[in-house]
Amino acid sequence: MKQILENVPHLIWNGHDESVLRNDELSDDLHIVSAIKFTLDYINRPVSKTEVAGLTGAAFYMGWNAKHLFSGQGGSVFPFPYEQETSSYDSPCCCYFNLLFQYTAIHHEIIRKGSRSLWDKICSSINNGVPAIAVEWDPAERRGHSAIISGFDSEEKEFLGRIYEGKKREDYTQITPQNLNYAIVLTPDESWKNKPSGTAMRKFGIQSLANAVKLLEGASFSDEEKWQLGIGCYETQARLILERMNPNYVDGHTYFLLDHFLFWRMQVLLICRSYACEYLHFLLSQNVLDDQKSLLEAIMIEYERFKDYFKSKLTIHANLESVTNGRPLIWNHNGNNIPTMQLFMSEEGRREFASFLHDLKQIEEKTLSLLRDLVNIYSSV
Repeated sequence: MKQILENVPHLIWNGHDESVLRNDELSDDLHIVSAIKFTLDYINRPVSKTEVAGLTGAAFYMGWNAKHLFSGQGGSVFPFPYEQETSSYDSPCCCYFNLLFQYTAIHHEIIRKGSRSLWDKICSSINNGVPAIAVEWDPAERRGHSAIISGFDSEEKEFLGRIYEGKKREDYTQITPQNLNYAIVLTPDESWKNKPSGTAMRKFGIQSLANAVKLLEGASFSDEEKWQLGIGCYETQARLILERMNPNYVDGHTYFLLDHFLFWRMQVLLICRSYACEYLHFLLSQNVLDDQKSLLEAIMIEYERFKDYFKSKLTIHANLESVTNGRPLIWNHNGNNIPTMQLFMSEEGRREFASFLHDLKQIEEKTLSLLRDLVNIYSSV
């Protein structure tokens, strides 16, 4: 038997600039944000990408693989939400999705890879007219690309859905259950009528900023991958750039791949902080934190400064041609624009980029201090 939900949106990559960020019908490289937003729209829980990014913490996220540079995940948004469970840190992972789904009056369940209930629960959700949100595992381990599960084929024992990719497919993509890292199954509360406002929205706004503080403060994990969250990632990344981005250290193909992974990490970091600005604008527009409006505006100014400084030093050419020819990242070096692959050929160039990361860290540290002040004010009331 085959069951398919019709007209489920596509998760199509449209770039990373401000027009994509502000267009709720387009997808950028925070693809889990679009996957969640499109799914909620489909079940008549309309939210903006900005709300999704702010309430889940995506806008304030930063994570590296602290062990090596072979990872596109750095800066990406909680593709593996339970990674923090092995940490002694008071993990914010439980608040990643909780706050958003409370906001939209939806019960959610995260079902992990290999769970015996994954097939049955997703099929039941599809039969009830509700797509499931998933993150792919294969063909590349820890790739973390998002998908919207839109149907199933019980004879072939496979799901059908929309995966995150560069162009539309007319047919739904076949997805093997074993290739999923996890799925989020949603059960909407039928009593829901409207999004929160007033006092309720105030509570959500304060809690989202408290969660942002936790994410920025960060954590380190003791698993083999040596995963890391928060501001400390800047130091780790700077060290790895100095040690490992030397073209004399690796072969040409590996060097090309490292630059590509850096492109992905830098692009998503910029997208995250752009969403942070948009989310702070959103909170100000709701007039629910007016008693601390000046402090909220000061935080927003710092994130705007982060974006401006980032763009003054690093230009991202996010298109297929730039990725293919190895020139996706262009560095402003004393007024001259050169690809990062060329910059890193000298120790001086690598140090220049590491200094750039340290400067970004200082802006983030000031922002975190302001966020702490704001959260502490509300905590003391």
